[in-house]
Amino acid sequence: MAISSDTKELTIDQDLALIESEINENRIHGLTFLRNLKNTFPEIYDSIATRQAIRTNLNSELKIVERLQKKGQIGSDEAHKMIDSIEKRMKKLVDSPPEIKPPEKAKLLEEITWLKELDKTSFNKVVNLFQHRNYAVGEKIIKEHGQVDGLYVVARGSVKVTINKKLIDILGKGSVIGEIAVLTNIPRTATVTAESPVTVLRLTSVSMQHVIHDNHTLEDKLWQIAAPRLAENILSEITPYSKMQHSDILKMLSKGELILAKKVRNIDLKDKTGILITGKAIKSDDENVEAPCLIDDKSITLSRDSRLFLFTYNK
Repeated sequence: MAISSDTKELTIDQDLALIESEINENRIHGLTFLRNLKNTFPEIYDSIATRQAIRTNLNSELKIVERLQKKGQIGSDEAHKMIDSIEKRMKKLVDSPPEIKPPEKAKLLEEITWLKELDKTSFNKVVNLFQHRNYAVGEKIIKEHGQVDGLYVVARGSVKVTINKKLIDILGKGSVIGEIAVLTNIPRTATVTAESPVTVLRLTSVSMQHVIHDNHTLEDKLWQIAAPRLAENILSEITPYSKMQHSDILKMLSKGELILAKKVRNIDLKDKTGILITGKAIKSDDENVEAPCLIDDKSITLSRDSRLFLFTYNK
């Protein structure tokens, strides 16, 4: 059966519309990618933009030389020399990898909340101890039950935190990861995986111990971050907390309080629940307990240098 010319034109128009739609969709994806790249990795974006600008200028030079030759304003020999020079520069640009310098550690770390109150000397000392590390999408930064090798600060990108393959949280720029293991010297409590291309600043366990030994303010700030997370890990395995929504647990713990017993201290728990984060304690029935553990009692006696995280559980 013959196909009419109108039908053929309609089919062509539909194909063209489909192609145009795909081109526009790809263009949007490309622009979105570049915008995200600019926000997350500005130095890579700037490097690409600089190379593109150089390439555009070289192409413009080439067209100008060809136009001048065509008009007879420059001779063929001179034009060939100029074109050869332009092509060599173009080849050098294509063959040379872009120069991408890692972001300055100080510039990244000065935005981290728990480092802001350090004096300049202490801050610079800490900055010099951090090391850059990059991770691709899906690459594991920390493995659950793995050995303690240091503390990480997310400089760019986002990471997901999982425990027993269950998603616990998504963290971004400025987040501290691995602090629990460094502070308590226990195996890693969670797996942290790169959700996007990620840059982290790593502080080794040895360096971290030196830092907090010289600066107790920094140690206290890290414990303020670590205590709710450690409490969350403990509660996730205990009924009835394990049946709660993750968002409800986070909301409950966000109102908690961390207590440091610099000497033997009696704590009246009243309507609160406690999690012994570090050290030892004696419960009201004279039972001795060691951290980490949940304490649901009327009162408790903390040993010296113990840390107790208190929160209110609304049944």
